[in-house]
Amino acid sequence: MKIGIINKRNKFVLDSVRRERYFFYNFVITNNELSILKIFNSTFSTPARYIWEIYRRLSLMSNPNSDDSFFVFNPLYEIYPNHINIILSEIDKIYGSDHAIVFSDRIGRPIGYYFPRSLLPSEERYLTLLSTVDSRKDNEFLSMFFLCPTEVIAITSLSLYASKHNDFYYDSDYHNVLKWITESAIGALSKRLGIASNDFGAIAPNEKNVIRRLRDSIPFTAIMPYHAGDVLFFGIATKYIDTHITKVAVSRIYIDILSDMASELTSISLDSYPPSRYAKNITETEYFYEIVSEIPQDSFYYYCRTLRKYSLSKFYLIDQFAFVLGASFVNEGDLISKTKHQPMQYKPPADIGPFRILLHFGGGWPLKVYPAELQNRLINLLSERGYHLTILLDSNMKLDEFNCVKFENVHQLRNLLESSHILIGMDSFPCHFAANVIGLPTICLFANTRPVNADARLSRTHIFLENELDCSPCAGVDRCPLNNKRECKNFVSPEKVFSAVRDMLHILYPNK
Repeated sequence: MKIGIINKRNKFVLDSVRRERYFFYNFVITNNELSILKIFNSTFSTPARYIWEIYRRLSLMSNPNSDDSFFVFNPLYEIYPNHINIILSEIDKIYGSDHAIVFSDRIGRPIGYYFPRSLLPSEERYLTLLSTVDSRKDNEFLSMFFLCPTEVIAITSLSLYASKHNDFYYDSDYHNVLKWITESAIGALSKRLGIASNDFGAIAPNEKNVIRRLRDSIPFTAIMPYHAGDVLFFGIATKYIDTHITKVAVSRIYIDILSDMASELTSISLDSYPPSRYAKNITETEYFYEIVSEIPQDSFYYYCRTLRKYSLSKFYLIDQFAFVLGASFVNEGDLISKTKHQPMQYKPPADIGPFRILLHFGGGWPLKVYPAELQNRLINLLSERGYHLTILLDSNMKLDEFNCVKFENVHQLRNLLESSHILIGMDSFPCHFAANVIGLPTICLFANTRPVNADARLSRTHIFLENELDCSPCAGVDRCPLNNKRECKNFVSPEKVFSAVRDMLHILYPNK
């Protein structure tokens, strides 16, 4: 039997009998390194996504002709070393069983999952629908989706109540989200088959292939109700991988971005605005139940909101979404952002005239926005040089002495970018669209977020600027957590931005 676990504190010794019986693999969710035992840290991945990944890697390390069984510890919980031998003692009792088994603690929290046989490659994706929070519900799910005998074994001497969560967010809100993923999957399959979940044990062997075909005909939908830049990176990721996800539920204000970037996916429009946009301040739980009421219950769903600490992972957001979509990154050369993704090559316009600079100061939350006083200084420096300025606004604010344009849609933005020589922007959608899609020379100003997560490759047509303060990235939204001020000191000065503009134009247009 192969056993996989994600654990920071896993130091224990197997006895000689178990060393002969079990192959134990300790995986790590890594923030910057990759290997067969170091799994990619994706902010948007559920614990169940990591169950799939561990299962996949255990399969890779198995002989294709073997009849290996697998046990995968639940990644949502850190298992203490002194508990592992207790758990292995229970696994000893079912060694060789043909049942799929959920092991739980004394009140039903899943400790781990035993799989008696290798799953078909087409079946592995269904592991992402496990709740990882409710043993009974996961047992019901395994019975329906893998059509095998199942059971729950409770280890009454153990409680996971005080266990840490391997850097997953977890509270009652997230519990409800994770449980809903499984409940809605069970409901969708029962509805499609016209069979209640408690009737699956009586299915005849000759009916199982029919049920599998009907199961496989139900689409996977990603609930992707995040912000414009995230939808952009999500869309880019879909271009480079084969994914089981064919539909995306997204806020209607971002439908045009998804259609532009991932036209092969079916969009489900959500009327609800995402939190922290358009003055919408609601909790994750309130938002979750708001959007759940809008989506049809005829799909399997994957919830793509923040489930892990964003500030830990140093991987690009394109790759983080690709992992959600099913990509498995075992080495750095697998990463889309490092190898496959190449923005369009910039072609300088034939008619140069005065250099046209597009400025965008929107950033999603206050600490990501270049402070007003610095905006004014930068605008004055650029206008005094004779550059033609256009300011792209996120609101109806008006600056009379300059050409101001309110952002309307992706088509309008594309036209604006293609008629400009340089974009100066924040860590937000216009900047990322310009750098990753259009290939326009771009200068991106970072503050309390980290360039490594969202910046395009450095080149003569793209740079980012920041003061490289150690406190970035931080969790500040309205005020700096260190000095309680409403601006981030990690922004560079207007003079540095102006100098970068001048240098970039000189490189691109040496004779101008």
